[in-house]
Amino acid sequence: MLKSLPIVALTAALACSTGCGDLLDASILFDTGEQSLTLDTAALGIKIPGSKAAIPKVPCTKDSTCNAVPGLKCGGSSFECGLKCINKTCAIVASAEQSTRVDLSQQIKNQKLAGGISKVTFEYMLYSAPHNSFNFDTPQIQLFIGPDAAKSTKENGVVLFSTMPSIKRKNTPSNEKMSVTETGKASLQGAIINYKAPFRFFGKAALTFKQGDQIPTGKLILKIRGYFKVDPF
Repeated sequence: MLKSLPIVALTAALACSTGCGDLLDASILFDTGEQSLTLDTAALGIKIPGSKAAIPKVPCTKDSTCNAVPGLKCGGSSFECGLKCINKTCAIVASAEQSTRVDLSQQIKNQKLAGGISKVTFEYMLYSAPHNSFNFDTPQIQLFIGPDAAKSTKENGVVLFSTMPSIKRKNTPSNEKMSVTETGKASLQGAIINYKAPFRFFGKAALTFKQGDQIPTGKLILKIRGYFKVDPF
């Protein structure tokens, strides 16, 4: 459901006042380029008996009861989705996790910093949702950062970067600041210092739809961009 796009376009601006002198004596402001994640309900693979518009009431005592209901299914190719017995009624529970690869090596080289970076200072992270056709409020979406070799958020070296607030249905926030964890900041700063090694941002969300909830429809496109300063050797 979350689809990563191959993007890393870096811009740089000299962060100094008029007459600041040599580039090597100044910090440089970079951004990670716009990273894009897509959450699409079409990937849920939800099937409801009778093509109803809402999750039907199906009494249960265990998960196997829900999985035995004819015509009630979920499960797509992009994420995990299952039928669970919650408060004695069947519910649809899904977990989505995708990542986007960030490679800053060429951009750093183009800025004549290939000789090395002595210090990185995280500034802020922005998010926008230019497209939101969901018929439900999003859950909290977690953003993680980890090594390029990591395949999931459960692997070593992957740490929580930010937990975003819920985005209301149809709302399209623009350039909102994320609250970033200290471990997330440290991990990003380390990844920038070691810029020759690509890293990954992971997006993760948990979705639960219970009896009476509308069948989820729509798509959310999430854009993120981080800003940081670097000091060259």
